Amino acid sequence: MNLTVTVEDFGPIGEGSVDLRPLTVFVGPNNTGKSYLAILLYALHRHFRSAMWEGLWLRPSWDDWSDTKAQALAHALSTMLVQAKLGTGQDSVAGEDAAASLPEPIAAWLREAVANSGAALAGEIERCFGAEHHELIRRGSKVARIGLHGGVGRSDGADGVIEHALTFSDEHLDLAASVPAEMTVVLAPSVWLWGLRHWQRQDDVARVPEAGDAVSWWDLRDQLATVGTGVLDRIFGPIRLPAFYLPADRTGIMHAHQVVVSALIENATMAGLRRTGPMPTLSGVLADFFQHLIKMDPRDQRQFHPELGRSIEDRILQGSVMLERDETGYPSFRYRPSEWASDLPLMRVSSMVAELAPLVLYLRHVVTTDNVLIVEEPESHLHPAMQVELVRQLAKLVQAGIRVLVTTHSEWVLDELANIVLLSELPEGERGRISNRETALTADQVGAWLFELREGADGSAIKEVPLDETGYARNGIEDIAMALHNRFATIRDRIEEGE
Repeated sequence: MNLTVTVEDFGPIGEGSVDLRPLTVFVGPNNTGKSYLAILLYALHRHFRSAMWEGLWLRPSWDDWSDTKAQALAHALSTMLVQAKLGTGQDSVAGEDAAASLPEPIAAWLREAVANSGAALAGEIERCFGAEHHELIRRGSKVARIGLHGGVGRSDGADGVIEHALTFSDEHLDLAASVPAEMTVVLAPSVWLWGLRHWQRQDDVARVPEAGDAVSWWDLRDQLATVGTGVLDRIFGPIRLPAFYLPADRTGIMHAHQVVVSALIENATMAGLRRTGPMPTLSGVLADFFQHLIKMDPRDQRQFHPELGRSIEDRILQGSVMLERDETGYPSFRYRPSEWASDLPLMRVSSMVAELAPLVLYLRHVVTTDNVLIVEEPESHLHPAMQVELVRQLAKLVQAGIRVLVTTHSEWVLDELANIVLLSELPEGERGRISNRETALTADQVGAWLFELREGADGSAIKEVPLDETGYARNGIEDIAMALHNRFATIRDRIEEGE
């Protein structure tokens, strides 16, 4: 399912909402909050994906623990697992996912666990931004609010709503969730089959524990761990997917990453030998980027998408990006232009190559299907023709099952995005004479949102950019082009009047 994100008084953003789709684009002037929201989403992905988060809801609240609570959870959990088995057929032993309803005791525990994870989420947000969470509240406001909203089906056929609310204040960050009971949860065979083993009679018939049954917390913990992934994925949707972030200043990093890392290591090793001032720190976004670069293994590409990286190399870079490791194991990144017999270190290549090299490398060594790739300003240092081609390459990523979020200032990016959506309205059999016809994406796969300044000090507002039938995205950039043309015409008229 998609998620809708609502924002109020966060960073430069005054208010707005964004529907996160497989390809999501943030556009707008500088200092309007595009990167703020992108980094926040990255932090949310990391928090809700982490093993730490799963541990939060798998652990009981010891202050509120009792046999009665254990029995209620065990009864609810086993009921869900039995329902899943019955839904696939009583004699089924493997092979297919199974739907079951989420009982209220487990839903209640989840709500409690979400609230208890607020401190951990605050720590992850502060790490990613390199700032304390209260510094992210829009100046002039005392509270910032973030909401995540998603729809889920219920076992009774009604629609349910999942809502997660984050509230920033000077003192703390609060996190709450509305998890409806009886919502439908899909469990893989490995989940419901394994889970039922703890509740079987000698005749191998699954049963539901009775109210007076003794329940071992350790058995219950194992059971909750078994179903945990399926339940969490359903409740948090795509925000549970692994996410990776390519920051806007990646060109400089690729040119100088060896020098930067060497300096950081030297400062760290000397810190205990001499008195120094505070050591500079990296934001979590940059630190993660460094870490992924350093840990890339040129020997393993099997589970990733090297073919998508090769497509970018062939269509845009006109050459190959290569990863090697020296005798110490430290990575070295190089580029070989097509038809060349030798290669160049990235510090000697064009800014276009250095800009897109991380994207190629991530597709080859880091990002795979059902991941989220966040790219700041992918059009940087690219000629407009190459910007258009890059949008087509991003569409191929989405078709391969990778969710993509980009921030941009480029009208070329948005206009080709509109073409890609318009192309999907043409029947596939009639696309034969249209170039790049394989890049079509439907309107429900693509969304663009404009971050625009509001008058006064109320922060920026967010609104969806229509990708209309004219093939152009109405985003405000065309007003600048019109103003430039009008200025030219005025100057030209004055010259002609003086002749």
